[in-house]
Amino acid sequence: MKLFWRPRWFGGWLAIVATANAATSTAARSNINLMVHGGAESLQEAARNIYNGDGAEQEASDVLAEELLENIDKPGNSYAQALSWACKGLANTGSTRYYTAVKQAAEGGNKKFRKYCEKAADDLGSADGPQYTKGMMSPTKLQEKGPPAGDTRAAAG
Repeated sequence: MKLFWRPRWFGGWLAIVATANAATSTAARSNINLMVHGGAESLQEAARNIYNGDGAEQEASDVLAEELLENIDKPGNSYAQALSWACKGLANTGSTRYYTAVKQAAEGGNKKFRKYCEKAADDLGSADGPQYTKGMMSPTKLQEKGPPAGDTRAAAG
């Protein structure tokens, strides 16, 4: 079992909380559902959640990286904002696994989000270890599964 140490605010006090990652957390599942079943706004919400450390397990971060790579060329401000947050979220995981994906977005993406992806790549440093590549996590397969029973957010969004 892997423990993640995360800062949390409790009644005005900052506490460091250890959370166990035995399985994908509810927050990570929620983020995955937002990304798979929603549009640009849902992608941005999930990316912000991951940036803030909520549901940032590798499975959710992999889906975020896949969404980033699949949507690099999508036009419009809503996708530019969502992909800016995607780069920031992936960088905030601290995992160099996402360096190549973020760097690819920085080099080929919309100029509106390119600077955020460049900074994210700089924050990650280098491509140490195995890298995430497009197709490793298939949001389409996750989408075919549908949201888990009782998940009203994905159905509503």
